[in-house]
Amino acid sequence: MTAQARRRGDQRYHLQVARATDDDTSPGLPLANYQRARGSLQGSGVDAVDIYRFSLARNSLLRVNLRGNGFKLQLLRDSGHRVASSDDGVIERRVRPGRYYLAVRSPRTQSGRYVLQRAARTITHARIDINGERSAAAAPGSAVRVQVHLRPPVAGPVRITLERFDPFAGWQFFRLERVRASNGAATLSFTPPSQGRWRATAVYRGTRIAAPSETGYANVLVAPPLTD
Repeated sequence: MTAQARRRGDQRYHLQVARATDDDTSPGLPLANYQRARGSLQGSGVDAVDIYRFSLARNSLLRVNLRGNGFKLQLLRDSGHRVASSDDGVIERRVRPGRYYLAVRSPRTQSGRYVLQRAARTITHARIDINGERSAAAAPGSAVRVQVHLRPPVAGPVRITLERFDPFAGWQFFRLERVRASNGAATLSFTPPSQGRWRATAVYRGTRIAAPSETGYANVLVAPPLTD
């Protein structure tokens, strides 16, 4: 410990010591997803920072909320690299898999209680096909299989929009179907009621632990073979 003297000679000083607890230094306290952690800080005392730790197995959308008396947030990787910081109590960003630390800090004059929560949702990617293809063909009156694939293989609600093509008016909305994905796949059996061009697109609505995502389009031509 060193002190910077403004003048020569003997000077008075005040030294304050307290036993370090689990939240005062690494590895800190574990912070589960959506857990509400409650704590308190003394900006003018020895308890001016609380440390929490968590890990993520996949690329995620992370949101951290802190309700407190003007306290500050810091997000770091276990390598010490600073990922983000906030003075308004909110951190929201995409993060990679890894181990992380959150520090709740009190300015020198701020003391009080706080509530900390982190919410991580796995980033998902969705694609769609019809009969296993992005551009398929089917005979009139036959059923086609519309399938949505999710990566990683998550579960949750899926909304599929079906459209038909009018050569004079363009693409027209036909029907909205709601299905549920399981183990990364959602399937809809659909029989187009008329000949022509049809297409489907889908939205994975997401869950508490998986972020939403959207597909492009898959097309199917419903028509008999060409004749002269």
